[in-house]
Amino acid sequence: MPGTQLDVKLATQVGQAYDAATIERDVRTLWRLGNFRDVQVETVEDRDGADVVFRVTPEPRYPLHELRLRPHTFGLQVTLPPGTLITQPRANDLALIAQRQLLDRGYAHARVRASLQPSPGGKADVMLDIEPGEALRLKLVGDSSLRAPRWYAPGSVDAHAARLRSLWVSRGYFDARVVTNEELEAKRAVVEFRVDHGRFYREIETPALCRCLFAERRESERAGVVEFQASVDESGAYSIEKGRSFTVGRINFMGHPHYSDALIRNHFLLDEGVPLDSWKLRQSIVRLNRAGLFEPLDEHQVHVRTDERTGVADITVELTERKRGSWSFSGPVPLSASIGSRLPAWGAGILELSTYTLSFNLLAYSSILKLASNRTYLPVLALDRPFIPGTGWLSGFSIAPQLSPKWMVLTYAFNQVEQRVGPLLAGTRVPDLTVTMSRSEGETAILCEAPKPRLRPARMAAGMALGFMKTLLN
Repeated sequence: MPGTQLDVKLATQVGQAYDAATIERDVRTLWRLGNFRDVQVETVEDRDGADVVFRVTPEPRYPLHELRLRPHTFGLQVTLPPGTLITQPRANDLALIAQRQLLDRGYAHARVRASLQPSPGGKADVMLDIEPGEALRLKLVGDSSLRAPRWYAPGSVDAHAARLRSLWVSRGYFDARVVTNEELEAKRAVVEFRVDHGRFYREIETPALCRCLFAERRESERAGVVEFQASVDESGAYSIEKGRSFTVGRINFMGHPHYSDALIRNHFLLDEGVPLDSWKLRQSIVRLNRAGLFEPLDEHQVHVRTDERTGVADITVELTERKRGSWSFSGPVPLSASIGSRLPAWGAGILELSTYTLSFNLLAYSSILKLASNRTYLPVLALDRPFIPGTGWLSGFSIAPQLSPKWMVLTYAFNQVEQRVGPLLAGTRVPDLTVTMSRSEGETAILCEAPKPRLRPARMAAGMALGFMKTLLN
């Protein structure tokens, strides 16, 4: 494609018969590349044949400086590493991703528009302007055997229907079907869940079945097995099909120019050369998210490439660093304002400066001041190293000359307790497990929901107590 630095193979070739349908396919091919904002075709006929000219207008591409969500993020996970070449169509794709996430959170009328704004150095900022509309409450009509989701979203309706069908199948109604009917109103969504039970066969002891299958799956994960499929027959007897086991090959991290590879690797519970334990991989990602160094990670940023021949699996984690600076304001009592910035990338281990934040804080009517001084108002310059799971005891401290050593020791001790005990109180949730029931009439499914942590009320009370103590220290 002259003038575009692209080598595109078109179906229209010199010497072939003129075919309007082939030319139309070539136009669609050029458009799907996403590199052009306009594609036009000109045909010039003479006595020797016809010349076909494809005239394209290239889509401008800019290195990404920053991705912003306005008026705020709404908790959406839309990230793109700085420096990525961005075009308007690519920005529109990001807007669609954000809009789907809003729909899944109950904003049925959400709209997201994308625009490119110039930035210094020939770069561009992607602006995602969000109009969330109003989230719709879900009003359940029909079968109320299970508690319905609070907010309406297409995904939550489908998930509730699947759980409802699984419930009736486990009760012995193997032919059960769930039909939904939705009516969207101004502030709520009325959804009818109608269950056609069919005839009764025999009840399945689902709790015992799920306990056995969760234990089997965990043993398989320890052995490095990735594919685990469970099935049950009408008598309640289960069978398991497992894929081959894999060993971790290379673990690669991308998108961390200001943090060392060693710091990130310290968060991983997996190492190269050991069985690929999916549970440990999930927990490693949880630890990275708790560190707060990067934008939240999920399964979309973690890629596992397996080789069936060698039994080796390579893991690639795509990271996006958080912004360097931050500010906050809260009040009126206690009144607190702060502005801070991450230090530049230099050093290693406990001296890795990018893990430190230098901040200027203004405190007024705070319990910190009662512990540290008799003043009601105090400016504080602090050097902080927030708690990082991968560094443990060497993080979670703050050095502030204006405050007493007693306060610094107290906050360090509390940070260590909170960050270590908090995850234990929250518990570890594992993915649900879908069990296939094979029958001559066709397949159906039983959903084994992940067990909830034991002593849940006590755990919640302890977590609230930790939160209250943290408020007192602030």
